[in-house]
Amino acid sequence: MRRLPLALLALLGVLALAVPASGSTGVADCDLGEPTCWDELPPATAWEDAIGVGAMSGRFDGAGIGVAVIDTGATPSADLGARLLARIDLTPERDGIDRFGHGTHMIGAIAGDGTLSAEGYEGSAPEASIVSVKVGGWDGAVDVTSVIAGLHWAVANRARYGLRVVLLAYGTDGTGPRLSDPLVAAVERAWRAGLVVVVSAGNTGGPVSRPADSKLPVVVGAADIAGTPAPGDDQVAVFSSRGNGRPDLVAPGVSIVSGRAPGSVADASRPLARVGTAYFKGSGTSQAAAIVAGVAARVIQAAPGLAPDEVKGILLATTDRTLAGGAGGA
Repeated sequence: MRRLPLALLALLGVLALAVPASGSTGVADCDLGEPTCWDELPPATAWEDAIGVGAMSGRFDGAGIGVAVIDTGATPSADLGARLLARIDLTPERDGIDRFGHGTHMIGAIAGDGTLSAEGYEGSAPEASIVSVKVGGWDGAVDVTSVIAGLHWAVANRARYGLRVVLLAYGTDGTGPRLSDPLVAAVERAWRAGLVVVVSAGNTGGPVSRPADSKLPVVVGAADIAGTPAPGDDQVAVFSSRGNGRPDLVAPGVSIVSGRAPGSVADASRPLARVGTAYFKGSGTSQAAAIVAGVAARVIQAAPGLAPDEVKGILLATTDRTLAGGAGGA
């Protein structure tokens, strides 16, 4: 890996995320399959300080870095403004609108600038640019061929939109040979084309979903930071999938406040998750992966010449490797 300037290393040293060990346990306040329980938790407001970006206001905030979010579409918002560069729709709906509510939440967790909350709720890279690639319909259902097409689209259009990062908060329970899986191949093609692909580990509490079993992308699990920035009470969230050396790291993923898609399926079915008129609480490895995608955008802004392997190496090298509950390493 090329040597980085000392100033850059000092900056990256505050981007502390926790790295889990296989077999770690999480909090037991909420069980798998009980979203209402998670929705009742208070909004998380300490996660920015917990990973260090809260101390970096105005420094390497993702400006000029394009992030492709392959998900359920986007709801335009003042928190994004003109930084929502495009809404591409690969579903039969063909309008780019987020009728399910997941994609909007991912986008806000990356690039929301908090305009609608007096900067109370920002994403991890509040000046990054977003391209929404819609692959999921109104009910959240996703065809894997659409995801593959979305990855191919991101590769083909990376120069046009300045894309450097791809968020794929999606997984399958595929069990066939990894090396011959077309979704894994598409992820790895994007990585080798220069895109940092960030993938969520999954929310089953069991083995990571595919394509999180690929060796190339940054695979992210979820941590519950118990509402504080101090690491001593952090736990791997009970729902966060893990095993066989994955995920690569975890990031805050419980009760994360981000963009709301009014009238969407998630919004209509989970009223306790609403935060005011513009925001929504969400818990999962998807939210954690979105936060890491924003951190990756900051890293690339600080050193634009970095290759995906180098960005991943920096993320892993600058993590806090101690996590309560038996997880962690050196």
